[in-house]
Amino acid sequence: MKCLDDFMSYDSNLLLCLNAPDLSANYIIKNMQVYAPQYIFKKSINSPDIFSNKQQKGLKTLVFRRS
Repeated sequence: MKCLDDFMSYDSNLLLCLNAPDLSANYIIKNMQVYAPQYIFKKSINSPDIFSNKQQKGLKTLVFRRS
Protein backbone atom coordinates (compact mmCIF):
# COMPACT_ATOMS: atom_id res chain seq x y z
CA MET A 1 0.00 0.00 0.00
CA LYS A 2 2.96 2.28 0.44
CA CYS A 3 3.30 2.73 -3.31
CA LEU A 4 -0.24 4.08 -3.73
CA ASP A 5 1.06 7.62 -3.45
CA ASP A 6 3.35 7.00 -6.42
CA PHE A 7 0.41 6.83 -8.82
CA MET A 8 -2.53 8.41 -6.98
CA SER A 9 -2.97 12.17 -7.23
CA TYR A 10 -4.18 14.32 -4.37
CA ASP A 11 -7.95 14.39 -3.94
CA SER A 12 -8.28 11.18 -5.92
CA ASN A 13 -10.71 8.35 -5.20
CA LEU A 14 -9.61 4.79 -4.59
CA LEU A 15 -12.04 1.92 -5.12
CA LEU A 16 -11.24 -1.27 -3.20
CA CYS A 17 -13.12 -4.54 -3.58
CA LEU A 18 -13.00 -7.67 -1.46
CA ASN A 19 -14.82 -10.91 -2.19
CA ALA A 20 -13.51 -13.02 0.69
CA PRO A 21 -16.50 -14.41 2.62
CA ASP A 22 -14.62 -14.60 5.93
CA LEU A 23 -13.40 -10.98 5.86
CA SER A 24 -15.63 -7.97 6.48
CA ALA A 25 -15.49 -4.46 5.09
CA ASN A 26 -13.91 -3.46 8.41
CA TYR A 27 -10.89 -5.56 7.45
CA ILE A 28 -10.21 -3.17 4.55
CA ILE A 29 -10.97 -0.05 6.59
CA LYS A 30 -8.67 -1.05 9.47
CA ASN A 31 -5.81 -1.99 7.14
CA MET A 32 -6.13 1.28 5.25
CA GLN A 33 -5.97 3.17 8.57
CA VAL A 34 -2.72 1.39 9.42
CA TYR A 35 -0.97 1.21 6.04
CA ALA A 36 -2.44 4.17 4.13
CA PRO A 37 -3.91 6.62 6.64
CA GLN A 38 -3.95 9.43 4.07
CA TYR A 39 -6.87 7.61 2.38
CA ILE A 40 -10.10 8.31 4.23
CA PHE A 41 -13.06 5.93 4.01
CA LYS A 42 -15.98 7.68 2.30
CA LYS A 43 -18.66 5.12 1.52
CA SER A 44 -19.61 1.57 0.64
CA ILE A 45 -21.17 0.77 -2.70
CA ASN A 46 -24.01 -1.73 -2.69
CA SER A 47 -23.24 -4.81 -4.71
CA PRO A 48 -25.58 -6.38 -7.22
CA ASP A 49 -27.76 -9.08 -5.67
CA ILE A 50 -25.69 -11.82 -7.30
CA PHE A 51 -22.70 -10.86 -5.08
CA SER A 52 -24.48 -10.22 -1.80
CA ASN A 53 -26.17 -12.16 0.92
CA LYS A 54 -27.78 -11.50 4.31
CA GLN A 55 -24.61 -12.21 6.29
CA GLN A 56 -22.61 -9.50 4.46
CA LYS A 57 -20.24 -12.19 3.22
CA GLY A 58 -20.53 -11.24 -0.43
CA LEU A 59 -18.61 -8.67 -2.43
CA LYS A 60 -17.56 -5.60 -0.44
CA THR A 61 -16.82 -2.42 -2.41
CA LEU A 62 -15.48 0.64 -0.62
CA VAL A 63 -14.48 4.11 -1.71
CA PHE A 64 -11.58 5.95 -0.10
CA ARG A 65 -10.38 9.47 -0.84
CA ARG A 66 -6.82 10.68 -0.58
CA SER A 67 -6.58 13.77 1.58
